[in-house]
Amino acid sequence: MEGKVIKVLFIGQPNVGKSSIFNMVTKSHVEVGNWPGKTVAVNKGEVSFKGYKLILYDLPGIYGFTTLTQEELVAREAILLEKPDVVVVVVDSTIPERTMNLAIQVLELTGRVVLVFSKTDLAHGRGIHINYEGVARELNVPVVPVSIVSGFEVERLLDEIINVAEGRKGRREPLRIDYNGLNEYVDSLEEMLSRSGRLKEYPARWVAVRLLEGDSVLEEVVKSTLSSDEFKRVEELLGEARRLIGVPAERITEARFKLINAIASKHIVKVKVKPRGPSPSIFYKPVVSILIALGIYLSIFMLVFTLNTGFPLNTILSAMGFENAASIVEEYSLSGLVEKSFTALTSMLEPMSHVNPALYSFIVDGVIGGVASILVFLPLIIVMVIVQVIVEDSGLAPRLAVASHSFFSKMGLSGHAFFPFMLGFGCNVPAVLATRTNPNSVERLRLLLTLSFIPCQARLVVLLAFTSAVSRLFSGLILLSSYLLAVAVFLVVNYVLYKLSRSDAKEPQLLMEVPAFHRPLARVVYWKTLATVKHFAKRAGLVIFAGSMFVWFITSFTTSLTYTGNMDESIASIASRGLQFITAPLGITGGNAWIIALSIITGFIAKELVVSTLLVATGSDTVRGAMSVLGLSDLQLFSLAVFTTLYMPCLATVATIYSESRSVKTTLTAVAISLVAAYIVTAAAGSIASLLTGG
Repeated sequence: MEGKVIKVLFIGQPNVGKSSIFNMVTKSHVEVGNWPGKTVAVNKGEVSFKGYKLILYDLPGIYGFTTLTQEELVAREAILLEKPDVVVVVVDSTIPERTMNLAIQVLELTGRVVLVFSKTDLAHGRGIHINYEGVARELNVPVVPVSIVSGFEVERLLDEIINVAEGRKGRREPLRIDYNGLNEYVDSLEEMLSRSGRLKEYPARWVAVRLLEGDSVLEEVVKSTLSSDEFKRVEELLGEARRLIGVPAERITEARFKLINAIASKHIVKVKVKPRGPSPSIFYKPVVSILIALGIYLSIFMLVFTLNTGFPLNTILSAMGFENAASIVEEYSLSGLVEKSFTALTSMLEPMSHVNPALYSFIVDGVIGGVASILVFLPLIIVMVIVQVIVEDSGLAPRLAVASHSFFSKMGLSGHAFFPFMLGFGCNVPAVLATRTNPNSVERLRLLLTLSFIPCQARLVVLLAFTSAVSRLFSGLILLSSYLLAVAVFLVVNYVLYKLSRSDAKEPQLLMEVPAFHRPLARVVYWKTLATVKHFAKRAGLVIFAGSMFVWFITSFTTSLTYTGNMDESIASIASRGLQFITAPLGITGGNAWIIALSIITGFIAKELVVSTLLVATGSDTVRGAMSVLGLSDLQLFSLAVFTTLYMPCLATVATIYSESRSVKTTLTAVAISLVAAYIVTAAAGSIASLLTGG
């Protein structure tokens, strides 16, 4: 069954990259022909996307609708008479103010517009920074930045086209501009044309503006359509405007550029970039460059996560014997301060637990716990994005990508993957968010599917807890094996996906602009940080909160929907008893296997819950005690540790994958890959460990 048809026009000034974007979207599957009744060539292409059939037309490049060339008349007729579902207007990011003029003129015609900024990679290299979300808010239309070199954001462009066609985004009415003293004439002409009802194909306000601009072609259309008395009144208004104002067309042009400059002053920043000389050759030496990149990434890692959680500085200080300093670093980290705030709030509500335990649990464990699950990530995300934007905006990021590329290319990845990879060891959420800067959409998809394998800090906490319950031999085996296996699985799965996604299977190429070094701009850092935080809070935050509330419900209520403070009686506990099969591949069976199953399920919400669930369900104070109650051997705990390290780290990561991919299918695929890989690798690792230890 053929999907809904959407007619799309591509329009832009000459040399803005419009046709290149059109070819990129259609994959160069185009037909060339003349527009009906004209000798102007127009390209046509078709794309099937998410159940829709998009028919795309690449109109000739024009500067506006004022000179009335054949190309301009074709573009105007295409918008007015062909009634497209969407008009894609391409703006050149390297000269945004000049090329936005056509976009404004199109918006005066129709609100069904998607604005595309091309050459974004070149703009950054020239010190031009554009707040695309800010421009979108000002004009109330979707704005998509696109790099023709990398093909970045093509799918997003198609998504936005569909959103506008379906009425979910875009303006309901054409753009209305303050025409600087001409408004009364525009309003009078608009009212007269609307009242006549004889120019239904044309927006009345747009016709009024074009008549004031001296559009002779449109004036003939109006003359042939209106009665002689009506047209005489039109001529009188136009004559009066010219006598009193001078040249209305100049005022109208000034008004448009006044709007453009107002938008540019708020959302476009330019910094003077010195001519770029040769980049330091040190970034291109295979061995030295990877060591330098690794050192810089480790420094960034240390800075970001020490500020947020105290880790790994607290661990280093503790190992050196400075326990008090380690405690202070952890307690007064950003996440530590957030946690203290929620602890204080919970303490204030503690008297309620004696009066109404169910309401207390709902507020503290459900609502406050759900909000805390979101807010605990915000400081980490804010600091990560600030550092990432500074590294990117300064021109350092491309050089680090080049330095990392020689190693990662052997694994089917490019140098762009190294920064998210390193962040993953602290937290998978910012690692997933960091893939935004990857210009290769296919590689970015692979990273979204596999970054969850990187063992984050939360999983380190679980592993350390497990090591306290086993012998010294297995203690080292758990830590070393879990980390090595996790990194190996990340690289192997990525490589397999890379091979499957390419018929030629050549090493990934790194094609990018390496700009000159320049000082990062505070406004740019603010724009990008705010956009990322809002995106996380709006999309991922809702999923995390809903998931936290669901977990509270199934762990706090019985099957008869009565509140219980005993987890053994909860819905989750009863359900887990029927899910003991999920622990069988780990070599864990028996009457208490349901507790392990429950800890795996709660660990899907947050990895820290694995340990707390084991302690609560067994009534133990230590992990060693819990293992004794459960009757787990060192070998079984080793298998549980490997599995815990490999399967999806938390609901927040799942929510972030969904918010970044905008795809339920991609999100479920990521979860499935992590579970399948976790079971296969755990079974293999358990068998090898059994042979090595004689277990």
